[in-house]
Amino acid sequence: MEPQNKAVGAPRADAVLLLLKKEVELCKLQGEIGKRVEEKISKDQRRYFLMEQLRSIKKELGMEKDDKSALIQRWAAPHLGCLATTEAFLGYFLEDLWSLLSRLTDE
Repeated sequence: MEPQNKAVGAPRADAVLLLLKKEVELCKLQGEIGKRVEEKISKDQRRYFLMEQLRSIKKELGMEKDDKSALIQRWAAPHLGCLATTEAFLGYFLEDLWSLLSRLTDE
């Protein structure tokens, strides 16, 4: 290669080197982001699994009832005999309805 061509090739080589460095940085960053996302998903899955296990254990021990049974026990049974207090009945009903709606939006 002639000296003149070497001078022309040097800026091109520098540009290629700069591009390669940027690509390496980008790959490292993508790897770090992927690792963080994977850790977050793994953590969330583990939390969900443990919460479901706890819910199941509580249900088996009679410490927690399913939503339907809990609702009936909470507001229907105590108020069936005294529906004259409709304000209290509606208060419990609306409170539980709000609770159910908020749980549905959390899922």
